[in-house]
Amino acid sequence: MALPSWSLNEDQTRLFVDFPTNPPVRFNLRADEVDDFLSHLAEKRMAMKPAVPMTDPVDGTRIVIAANGRFYIQRHGEGVIIALLHPGLRWVGMMFGNEEAKNLINIIRKHLPKSRKRRHLPKSRKRKRARSSRAPARRAGGAARR
Repeated sequence: MALPSWSLNEDQTRLFVDFPTNPPVRFNLRADEVDDFLSHLAEKRMAMKPAVPMTDPVDGTRIVIAANGRFYIQRHGEGVIIALLHPGLRWVGMMFGNEEAKNLINIIRKHLPKSRKRRHLPKSRKRKRARSSRAPARRAGGAARR
């Protein structure tokens, strides 16, 4: 089967999907229709066999990554719902039990850089405050000196 071709109109408000069939078939979709179409595709894919393997990705696995996005977390029964907003896929949510959520938090912590702990001197050993060369010195009244 030949693959369809995908394109956008000039003002990028409509998606055209052209199927090389006889006769040719064209989908002409608005953004909201694309969202609905993607949602239905995902639901049908979840029901298909073979199921998507619930394993870590191997080298070469295609992962759709967005540089900009948001997340949303909500308590739900004995766990949490974590939703990620992808600019192309919209909100994608997963439900995690309490232990799974704690495990996710620990994994994220392991991947973050170690934070430097501030060393505090005992109050009896005050030291003079050094001025940083990066920050302008402050005058009385809060104005910065340049």
